[in-house]
Order: sequence, then C-alpha cells, then structure tokens
Amino acid sequence: MKKNLLTTFLACLFLIGFCSAGMSQNFAGGSGTENDPYEVASAEDLNNIRDYLDAYFVQTSDISLEDFSENEGWSPIGDHEDNPFTGNYDGNGYEITRLVIDRPDTNVVGLFGYTSEDAGIKNVSLDVNMTGNVFVGGLVGFNRATITDCYVEGTVEGFRHTGGMVGRFETVEKNNEENNNNHTPAEIVNCETTTTVSGSYVTGGMIGSNRNGLVTTCYSSGNISGEGTHVGGLVGYNWGGYLTDCHASGKVTGEESLVGGLVGHSRIGTISNSFAEGEVSGVDIVGGLVGQNITDGTIEDSYATGNVSGEEEIGGLVGLNRVGLINRCFARGEVNATDSYGGGLTGTNWDGTVKKSFASGNVTVEGTSAGGLSGLNRLSVIENCYATGQVRGEEEVGGLLGSNTMEGVVKTSFAIGIVSGEDDTGGLVGKNDEHSEVEHSYYDSETTLQTDEDKGMPTSTEDMMLAATFQDWNFEEVWAIEEGESYPFLQWEE
Repeated sequence: MKKNLLTTFLACLFLIGFCSAGMSQNFAGGSGTENDPYEVASAEDLNNIRDYLDAYFVQTSDISLEDFSENEGWSPIGDHEDNPFTGNYDGNGYEITRLVIDRPDTNVVGLFGYTSEDAGIKNVSLDVNMTGNVFVGGLVGFNRATITDCYVEGTVEGFRHTGGMVGRFETVEKNNEENNNNHTPAEIVNCETTTTVSGSYVTGGMIGSNRNGLVTTCYSSGNISGEGTHVGGLVGYNWGGYLTDCHASGKVTGEESLVGGLVGHSRIGTISNSFAEGEVSGVDIVGGLVGQNITDGTIEDSYATGNVSGEEEIGGLVGLNRVGLINRCFARGEVNATDSYGGGLTGTNWDGTVKKSFASGNVTVEGTSAGGLSGLNRLSVIENCYATGQVRGEEEVGGLLGSNTMEGVVKTSFAIGIVSGEDDTGGLVGKNDEHSEVEHSYYDSETTLQTDEDKGMPTSTEDMMLAATFQDWNFEEVWAIEEGESYPFLQWEE
C-alpha cells in the first residue's frame, strides 16, 4: 500500500514538473506571476501570449514580427470580447517592429484586440502598418485597460473608431477596495503617437473614441484624415472623457463635419491644459482645438495656433460651442469660412459661455456672421474677452462678434482689429438684435475703422490704453494694463 502511494506521489510530481516545463518552454523564462513574469524575447514568445491571457509578461529584447506579416498578417491577442487580454504586459522599453495587419473586413484590430479593465500595458514601443474595419488601433483595438508610457509609429487605417494607438477606449467601473470601494476609471498616460491615421468615421491621431477615460500627458504628431465625421488630432470623439496636459501637432483633414486639431467632438467632456498646433480643415463645425464642444463640455486653460478652414461654423479654437464652457483659452490661427459663422475663437457660441479668453487671428467669411472672437453669439454669454485680428465678411461683421442674437450677452470685452463688410458692420458687434445686450464693452474706433455707437463704445487708441476708460472692469483680479502703453490684457497671460 505504501509502495502504491509513493508511486502515485512521484507520478504527480512528474506531471507537475512536465506541465511547468511545457509552459516555460513557450517563453524565454519566468512563471507568469507578478514577481516572476514570463519573459518575451522573440516573435514566437509574443505570439504565445494569446494562450496565457491572464498572466504577467516582460519583454527582454527587441522583436521583429516580419515572420507574421504574410497574408492577413498578425492575429490580434485577445480576439473576442469574451476572450480579452486580462494580464499585464511590460515592454520594458524594447521595440516591436514590422507589425503588419491586413484585415479590412475584420473588427477589433491591433497588437492586442480586446483588453479588459483588469489588464495593464506599459513601456511598449511599436512600429505598425495595419488596416482593419471597426475598432482599429496600433496597440489595442478595443481597450478597457490602463496604458502607460507607450509609443506607436507607422500607418493605421480603418473604417470606424480608428486611432493611432487605440481604436476605442472605454472605461468600465471596477471595485477598488484600496480606495474605500470607489470606482476607478482606466487611464492612458504619458503616451505618444507619430502615426499617419486615416478612417471614415471617428478617427483620431491616438484614440478613435474615448468614453469616460482619463487621457493625461499624451501627444500625437501624425497627419490625420477622415472621410466622414468626428476627426481629431488626438481623439476623434471624446464622450465624458478627461484630457489633461495633452497636445497634437499634425495636420487634420476631414471631408465632412466635426473636425478639430485635438478633438473632433467633445460631449460632456473636460479638456484642460492642452493645445493643438496643426492646420485643420473640414466642411462644417471645424475648430483649431475642438470641432464641437457640446452638452456641458468644458475647455479650460487651452489653446490652438493652427489655421482653420471650412464652410460653416469655423472657429480658431472651437467650431461650435453649444451648452459648453470655454475659460482662459486663446487661438492665434487664421480662420476662413466660405459660407457663414466664422470666428477667431468660436464659429458659433450657442447657449454657451466664453470667459477670460481671446483670439488674435484674422477672420475671413465669404457669407454672413464674421467676428474676431465669434461669428454668432446666440443665447450665450461672452465676458472678459477680446479680439485683435482683422475681420472681413459680407454682412454681420464685427471686431468681436458678427451677430449677437436671441438674448446674447457681451460684458466687459473689447476689439481692435480692422473690420470690413457690406451690411451690418460694427467695431465690436456687427448685428445686435433688440433682445441682446452689450455691457461695458469697447472698441478702438481708429484701428477698426468703425464709428457705430449702439453696439459697443467707440474709443480712441489713446483712451483704450487707460484703465479709467473701462467702466466696471476688474483690474484687481481679471484684467491688467500697462498704463498709456498697452491695451488691456488678462492677468492669466502674465
């Protein structure tokens, strides 16, 4: 009996050792735990991850995926929502090159397909050339994981939800016992893309679409193009997400609406301390930073410097600000609209608020509503703002606003740029309807070449440089001036 028990025990030990040796042979070393991750040293090791989706991995050398480039190319790791990557991958600063995917009819395409909220990816440097259909990203097609310190270069092409790094970023609330059972959203932090990205709908330089995710200290420099709507230099569609300390510098081109230098469309989103530098062009609702900021969206302490062009609702910072807040922002790019509603900061401000912001770019609108700050201000408030650029249009042309309508309000603001138009022109406001107000706001009658008095106070250049001129202005907390030498400027500019 004892002999049988000993034989059985030795057999079990043999099987355990055999299985462990078999698993380790799939990788260069390690056991797949957090303290002893599997070592990934070759393309074969990387490919074997798909069979151990919940383990820990660390890359130990540069890897070329050239041997996986034939036919449709690489098959994404975690190829189904019910079979996602749930482990942790540390690229350890090494490169993965020659990732090729040619699957134009396949959804969820990337080095990884699906990643769960429990997964983590960091320190990956990736070179890609890929084509997919929906949810296409250089690193991850559909991501719910936290991604940190990653870099992607190359070319990414898709139909919908296409991004240089992530096709779709969506946070799933999870229980965090270390934080008093509060829910913690996933993050993408300190990442960079230099990819050329093209898609039809929802296309971004780094992320196609972001739902509730945190994106911090991220940068995209590739050129981005979209045949349809929602095209952005960093993110195509930001729904409830938070972008902080991010920027984009590539050229952004859209063939339809909702096109922005940083974000195409931001809904219930927050963008702060971010900027865009690239040229932006589209058809309607086009902005140097954001195409459309809507539904309690907030943009603060951010700016855009690229030239912006399109047909209608074209803005140096935001094309259409609807039920949104813009605070402490500026735009310097030239704005050209071939139809209507063009402004140095916003094309249209509709039921929104713009505070402590300015625009300095020249504005040209071939149709109606051209303003140095906003083409149209409807049901909205503009307070403590200014514009310095030249403004040209046909009708409803103003140094600050083209048209102030439907209970629009302008407070403590000014304009100094040359204004030229045919009908309804003004140094500050082109057309101001009877239900709208202009309060304690001024324009330089010498530089604007305008003299109207009922839509802003005409003032000489000399008086525009004296604090005493500006009644009820707050020079203690909001405004500053170099007495007798400069126009007023916002204290946050110092």
